[in-house]
Amino acid sequence: MTEPAITWLDRVIDKAFQEKVSDIHLEFVEDDPFRLLIRVRRAGDLLEWPGIQGPHARAVVSRIKSLADVGSGNVNKSEEGRYVHRAGAGGIDVNLTPTQYDQAAARLPRFDLRLVVLPTIRGEKYVLRLPSIARTPRLNEIGFSDANLQSLRRLFGYANGLVLFAGPVGAGKTTSMYSALDYLGGKQKAVYSVEDPVERALADVDQIEVKEGAGNTFPSILRSLRRSDLQVLMIGEIRDEETAQSAVEISIAGARVISSLHANDSVAAVEALITLSGAKPQQVMQSLRGVVSQRLVKRVHRACGGRGCEQCRGTGIDGRVPIHEVLTITPEFSQALTQGATRYQLQTLARQQGMQTLRQDAERRLQSGETNPRYVTEALGIE
Repeated sequence: MTEPAITWLDRVIDKAFQEKVSDIHLEFVEDDPFRLLIRVRRAGDLLEWPGIQGPHARAVVSRIKSLADVGSGNVNKSEEGRYVHRAGAGGIDVNLTPTQYDQAAARLPRFDLRLVVLPTIRGEKYVLRLPSIARTPRLNEIGFSDANLQSLRRLFGYANGLVLFAGPVGAGKTTSMYSALDYLGGKQKAVYSVEDPVERALADVDQIEVKEGAGNTFPSILRSLRRSDLQVLMIGEIRDEETAQSAVEISIAGARVISSLHANDSVAAVEALITLSGAKPQQVMQSLRGVVSQRLVKRVHRACGGRGCEQCRGTGIDGRVPIHEVLTITPEFSQALTQGATRYQLQTLARQQGMQTLRQDAERRLQSGETNPRYVTEALGIE
């Protein structure tokens, strides 16, 4: 018979995929008995799920470490790995031998889950990030307003240049960038992505995964790509000076480049790019075409009016919807920035030139009844 810990973990992950969970938090508490606590992030909230205790808890931890290759002993420092899950493995007959179980699982679809292992004062914590199993949406399926979609298409109409996607972790930036890559790419173009990690396979895109331990870093990959006859490039995230400089220089050299960074709004993202790159504002403005800032806002479950029902598991929530602001870099905006305008002055100018702010786009969602003021405040904070 297959060890219960194996089938238990597979069932948990299968359920997480079914319920559109983005992250699974497993906390191994070394009490007597040993306990494995579970929380999952769904629609932005962390929810508690039933855990296990005793020998089975320790066996689950051992399996995670083994499959993700993060060592078998006690964790004394943070580590990262990749956990391979076979979709539907939780439904395999538990009476099979471990070898038969693994053979049956190998025939099922494979999903790579990003794993972070953290030592805490209570014990070891494991965070599994689940990849999206939905198809990549088209640009017009993401949820842009008509005006924002028109602005974004205009930004992508340039022969070259950089477009940034800005927002906190979990704001949907990667999905938006994949949709943009689909819009900009095609079989007749040389399209590349540099990601850490690759979150989903894309047709007609040469995807390169960063592997810091092997020396395959964002900067080293981008140095090579400059000589590769690329036309469209996605850089998963701009984290350091050399990556920022590469994004600017590659786009000036003739490629269309999309990337992301963490910033509260579009104007703040422009300032962050200038600071990160160490380049003169004039050079960055020559490269940058625009910025898309975004958040995800909880959507009210319409069938129950947000009161909670069996279908929404009593939450009153039906997933999340995006809100956006699209900043177009105009000559007037570039001139104001290079002449030392404040952030407030730049934001005012952008609004005067037609930019709809995140709060204005949230108002569209409020008027349609898709969300409510409390959920907007959760996403954007107090004005």
